[in-house]
Amino acid sequence: MLKLLFVADPSSPSGAHQHRYLELLARAGIQIHLLERGPLLHKLDLPISTHLQWPRSERRVISKILGPSIGTRLAHWAVHRQLKFAWRQSRAEVCHVIWIDERAWHCEMAGLHPLVLTCLGSDLNSTKLQDHDPQLLQQKAEAIARCDLFIADSTDMIALASNIAGRELKSLLLPIGIDTQMFHPGYEAQASEWRSLLGIEESATVILSARIVRHNYRHDTIMKAFCKAVQEDGLNAYIIFRTYYSEKADIDRILAIASAQGMLKRVRMIDEVPYERMPILYSMADFAVNFPAMDAFPVTFLECCACELPVLSNRLPAYASNGITKYLTFVNEDNECALSRRLVSMSNDGVDLSLMREARAHVARHFDESAFIAALVSAYGHLVEQRATR
Repeated sequence: MLKLLFVADPSSPSGAHQHRYLELLARAGIQIHLLERGPLLHKLDLPISTHLQWPRSERRVISKILGPSIGTRLAHWAVHRQLKFAWRQSRAEVCHVIWIDERAWHCEMAGLHPLVLTCLGSDLNSTKLQDHDPQLLQQKAEAIARCDLFIADSTDMIALASNIAGRELKSLLLPIGIDTQMFHPGYEAQASEWRSLLGIEESATVILSARIVRHNYRHDTIMKAFCKAVQEDGLNAYIIFRTYYSEKADIDRILAIASAQGMLKRVRMIDEVPYERMPILYSMADFAVNFPAMDAFPVTFLECCACELPVLSNRLPAYASNGITKYLTFVNEDNECALSRRLVSMSNDGVDLSLMREARAHVARHFDESAFIAALVSAYGHLVEQRATR
């Protein structure tokens, strides 16, 4: 049984993908030693061998006594010492860090190899922003450059990581797998019941804003385009936003736009949806809309395609990966007017059923969770073998 030191935050509000990784690793029979930033407020309902909190550095206290320069060095030494202890105690064969920040750098500096890093998108896309911390950027660059395997869900993320690191990386293109036995078309009765509970008549078009409400995903632009489509083109439609783990200011911004346009009655806000009910949500919608400013490759695309739900989106570099492009409908221009026109045409034109069946077959063949598990376990095994022969 392979032993893994898994550095992630699956319990955090934004840790859904990290929790999903953890579930699939546990299913693969890997012995997992979880190192979480914490605090560890609750026990994860998963077979974790040890659940540890990320080392405390006490940098602020030390720096007050000895000054920032010495304080920082000693704090780093303290973290690296604790990481080495956790590595030895767990007898881990691979260290895997998900979400690339200073923790990836600390693990590399502590000598935890083979070191696998998984990028989730914003952790590297944020390096393009002017206000990104230059010290953190340097730490990310060093960790990526020295890792044994870099995993991302799109080829442009791999290219960005190589550019940050200053060298070509040993990489694996691997989106998080989905349960294609659960994500499938249908669920008509449950979807109709849910639609009724939301007060949406059967004759109306239901548009799902597929991503949770965050500023980067430009839900305000989607809301403006929706209002324009209803007011100017007479579209009989409702739009659903997913609000869990969202900032109140972002939600308020959407509602303020809808209120100003007299569209509140056509907006539905839903809170957290259990994973097993997500296919019902997709079944309730006529199509999904996605319009971020920047992005990695969304697992939402895989879920939608597996449920044969059309997706309307802007074009971003990450979306050219994984053979999904032909199954998406794109907005030709990146603005609310063009998006509004596409919302109307998507509502009026209906669905190409044969294309969506092909989309489902593609996802089931290449991105089922079983394929993800097999690829990841194989990658771990290869790294362990390489390490043993050195």
